[in-house]
Amino acid sequence: MKNLLIVASDSALNHELSWHLVSRGYRVFSAANQAEAMRQCERKRIDLALFDTELPDADGAELMRMFRTAHPETTTILLAEPKTERPFSDAILLPKPVGLDALEQTMRDIWH
Repeated sequence: MKNLLIVASDSALNHELSWHLVSRGYRVFSAANQAEAMRQCERKRIDLALFDTELPDADGAELMRMFRTAHPETTTILLAEPKTERPFSDAILLPKPVGLDALEQTMRDIWH
């Protein structure tokens, strides 16, 4: 079973993504801010982390960059407004509002 981390301050987005991914057989952990996200990844191995660009205590793209440096084995996806530029060349971006089908397809593409 793959472990996923969702980092989003929007509780509705966090809940919707968590519920959907748990129903698909993933183990999902969530965080509403940078501090929670860092605590989550210290305690468990995360296979995929989803970062919202809008967090109360950090820029989501910058947090994603820090996370990738600390955990290069973890795949990361940035949930961003449609016209957001890639924070780095190999960043995976999904436009908000997040389409669940698009998220699942992206995850299939990553792992297959």
